[in-house]
Amino acid sequence: MKTNGKKPDLARIKKAVSFPDLMTRYGFQLKAQGGGSFRGKCPLPTHTRETDDNSFTAALKESGWVWDCFSNSCIANRGGKKGGNMLDFVMAMEKDSSLFRIGTKLNDWFGLNAWLINGQGATTAESKPQARSAATESQPRPAEKPVDTAAASETEPGENKPLGFRLQHIDFKHPYLAQRGITPETAEYFGVGYFPGNSKLLKGRIVFPIWNARGEGNPVAYAGRSIDGSEPKYVFPPGFKKSLELWNLHRIPEAADHVIVLEGLFSVMRFHQAGIRNVVSLMGSSASEEQIRVLAAFSCVTLCLDPDEAGRAATAALLQPIARLTHVRALELPGQADELEPETIRKLLAI
Repeated sequence: MKTNGKKPDLARIKKAVSFPDLMTRYGFQLKAQGGGSFRGKCPLPTHTRETDDNSFTAALKESGWVWDCFSNSCIANRGGKKGGNMLDFVMAMEKDSSLFRIGTKLNDWFGLNAWLINGQGATTAESKPQARSAATESQPRPAEKPVDTAAASETEPGENKPLGFRLQHIDFKHPYLAQRGITPETAEYFGVGYFPGNSKLLKGRIVFPIWNARGEGNPVAYAGRSIDGSEPKYVFPPGFKKSLELWNLHRIPEAADHVIVLEGLFSVMRFHQAGIRNVVSLMGSSASEEQIRVLAAFSCVTLCLDPDEAGRAATAALLQPIARLTHVRALELPGQADELEPETIRKLLAI
């Protein structure tokens, strides 16, 4: 393999990546045990005994993260080795013994820039706070109104930072998506699907990756929708500032002059399947000053909020502040946006 003198700076990578975030990327959650140590279910492909729960431990040492699995079957399948460092773990998970490829993957997965050029350090890996893990704790159907479960964070300054991971093993073909009229192709395009991992917040929910307006790197958060009728229907991670984002904004071309505004996340996907691309979700039935400011950058804003009491109230509240900044119109929907058929959507928008 030609590397042009460039190779991953493994020492810096091991210091920059949090092991709990790495585990979350593989769809598993570690529980803090105190003293910088964590415990949970072993995800290694060498772990063959399902009864050996909580046999996996990870701890932050001066030299970096180290891990162990005390399951006899797992140890036997790894030639008697109990554990190792972070790189050993990823090599076992990826079934790849190349440190170059493993380091390259970790650089890519966690948005690092930790490289050595001809043996010398390149641009230093970004010094940033450890990304908050998505695994951190924290009949006639009514309209989908995502409710912010982290409302207290809305007043916090700053922006939503990209996560240090992406959720894995998302099922884009889950029956619930089909029940909601979402095809597997659309689900995969949006990265939306059933998450079977061990995250306390998101396990057993339909997850929605949320990017900031730039859409660079990893999502800034994952929202989760329950599928068994449990409340809350929607959850957002602690610390996520929903008022700063419009879902799907990063996919709208910079040259676009028109945007369609919906309330729900499923609504965006239904409009997408009807061929409507310049569409965003408020992730609720209200808009913040920051969201209004972003919408005002378009020459025309079309409000397509749900035809219920909350949707009509939101439309009335938004018309005037948006009209002060740009052209805005409101359309009366014949039904909930996430239930409209493609032909109905196209006729509504005269397409």
